Amino acid sequence: MAAQEELDLRAALATCGLTVPPCDVLVNNEGFTSLASIGVLGGDTDVTEMAKRLASRTVVDGRTILGTVQIKNLQALVFWVKDRQKRGLDLDVNDWTPAEITTIMTTKEVRKEEKDNYSKPSITDLGTFDPQDFEVFE
Repeated sequence: MAAQEELDLRAALATCGLTVPPCDVLVNNEGFTSLASIGVLGGDTDVTEMAKRLASRTVVDGRTILGTVQIKNLQALVFWVKDRQKRGLDLDVNDWTPAEITTIMTTKEVRKEEKDNYSKPSITDLGTFDPQDFEVFE
């Protein structure tokens, strides 16, 4: 069973554009064993930090340079895994396709814009309380 989970992980990473050496580094050095293990990453920042860490290693320790598209695809994979885990859906590698990557990137962008445009109401927005306008119920 564990071997199939690793194969699924490698297939998902291949869909992200990661070839054999980066896959090996993520599996052997970073400790990812399945699609579910990708969910431990917190999001875009964790992926970016991991990419920096991989690039700063020595060649012997598994130095790996990830390209911008690969990083973005990994960020989308993390988002996809976390979203499916939150909703209680299966992590089926067959659902992780290039079309799904595009959809996830669009969804992430929309959510970011919504978050940026959202402003919390302040106390001044509430106005003053007028007991004459308050309806009393028995």
